[in-house]
Amino acid sequence: MSTQRGFTYPLETLCKLSEWELGRRRLELAQEVANEADKLQAMAVEQQQLTEAVASLGIQAADPNTPIDPATRTLWLGYLHGLNQQCKQAMQQAEEATAIRQLAADRYKARHQQHQGLTSHRDDALLEFKRVQSAAAYASVDESWLQTSHWKRNQDADN
Repeated sequence: MSTQRGFTYPLETLCKLSEWELGRRRLELAQEVANEADKLQAMAVEQQQLTEAVASLGIQAADPNTPIDPATRTLWLGYLHGLNQQCKQAMQQAEEATAIRQLAADRYKARHQQHQGLTSHRDDALLEFKRVQSAAAYASVDESWLQTSHWKRNQDADN
């Protein structure tokens, strides 16, 4: 990368690789965030189904005039148990997705810090290059002025 005429950064290839890796980590993080959101949504759906089933059973059980058939009660309890298991499984998957997303975020953060370090190093190298170039230009101007001044003195002395 030549942001200044004559400046070449020896680690430019590494910077490009770091930038590419940072983009890959960003994509990975975005995918894990979406996966986590899907798992949380699935968990919310399972919990809603369980809540509705419990509420429905509670309404039926609250009516004292309606006798509860033991076979129906067994079916309801089996259904509630199945919903509860699905809810637990969805919660476990959501927790795992959150942990994976956190790992992806940590990897992204580490890569981002490394990339910032390389960018900072490149900026420092460019500033140093500019400082050296400016010092050389000033020295050249000073030398030209001194030579012109010496020539002018010699011309004045000859007249």
